[in-house]
Amino acid sequence: EKMKSLKKEAETTDSLLSNLGKAGSGLKEFGGKAEAAGKAMLPVTGAIVGVGTASIAAFNDVDAGLDTIIKKTGATGETAKELENIYKNVATQIPADLSDVGAAVGEINTRFEFTGQTLEDASVKFLKFAEINDTDVNSAVQLVSRAMGDAGIPAEEYGVLLDQLTAASQKSGISIDALTGNITKYGA
Repeated sequence: EKMKSLKKEAETTDSLLSNLGKAGSGLKEFGGKAEAAGKAMLPVTGAIVGVGTASIAAFNDVDAGLDTIIKKTGATGETAKELENIYKNVATQIPADLSDVGAAVGEINTRFEFTGQTLEDASVKFLKFAEINDTDVNSAVQLVSRAMGDAGIPAEEYGVLLDQLTAASQKSGISIDALTGNITKYGA
């Protein structure tokens, strides 16, 4: 009787151990799948973090460009809103650093007193001018406006002067800084 009882207990224990083994195997398999899913999600998670980081950086760049405009012009209210819209329009038209876009819009508005579409067009032209002539857009606006003022060239003729300066620089090898300095010194 005792042997039968022990044999029955052994069979029950064996059955329980077998079920635990299957359950453990199932948990191990689930754990492996969860780990694999986690590893598979790492690139996606990294991409999401990367997009978030890039978005914050882009926002900061836009904000810095807008801050530049406000610092240069001192604009507030509706005027600041108009300048912000021009900044956004220019930024979508030309692949330029956003701080350069802010510098162009702010400096041109201050020095030439351009607004609206005229300011937008001038900003795009000065950004292209600076890129072509490998010069800082902020300096370019300052040098050209000073040269125009000293030589008595009307502000509306800035585009013609930009073209003439670019052609003269390319033909002569003289830098834009030197050419605008000469216009200031000797006149148009």
